Amino acid sequence: MKIAIADDNHQILTEVEKRMQEYLTRRGIAAEIAVFDTPQGFIDSLEEDRYDLVIMDIYFDDQPLNGVDAIRSLREKDRRASVVFLTDSSDHMSEAFQVHAFSYIIKEQLQEMLPQVMEDLLSVVTIQRSITLPRGKQNIMLLVDEIVSIETDGHYLNITDVHTRSHRVRMTFSEIVQKLESEKEFLMINKGILVNMNFIRTFENKNAILMNGQQLPARVRGYAAIVRQWHDYNFDKLRGGNI
Repeated sequence: MKIAIADDNHQILTEVEKRMQEYLTRRGIAAEIAVFDTPQGFIDSLEEDRYDLVIMDIYFDDQPLNGVDAIRSLREKDRRASVVFLTDSSDHMSEAFQVHAFSYIIKEQLQEMLPQVMEDLLSVVTIQRSITLPRGKQNIMLLVDEIVSIETDGHYLNITDVHTRSHRVRMTFSEIVQKLESEKEFLMINKGILVNMNFIRTFENKNAILMNGQQLPARVRGYAAIVRQWHDYNFDKLRGGNI
């Protein structure tokens, strides 16, 4: 789970982050939290990052943009992220809810309201699965549902996502297999090649043809079993199985 918190009051920002970490630890939810003290800083982060939850102050002193402006920018890129506004009172929430906020938290009632809002949120929203991977001196977080294919290349992996972006990370193939071992949508079609079965269009001439046009070679030995596993996965989805 990836969370963004934005507020120009550093004391409030620290308190919200602390309370959120306590809640997530208590619920056993792994998360990465990014903090921002300006709306523009949050907006700039959207070029690289996606968030499951955004906790946004409405009013920022001495800033050309406010929290509602920031969420309008978010909605241009991502309509799935849940938004909770921070406010000093509930008197000015009508504009905030025009950008499809999930709820709001009154700052003076943070300790009581944050757990309540989070419980309500988790009861209706499925938290998107994500994995953190090393890239250079920094880590990147990818949504599991958005990974299309993974190919080994020496000591590196080339990962393609649903946005046609390519991510090159230094990791062995066995390490990524271990990270994704509980994710049933991934199929090893060949040595060093993992494919998300949700993005396979068909199999043809011993190749997996993906929705994005990629053609990846499937191993010859065991080819029929690979195709059968893909068909079985799709059949389970049609039946509404727990995949």
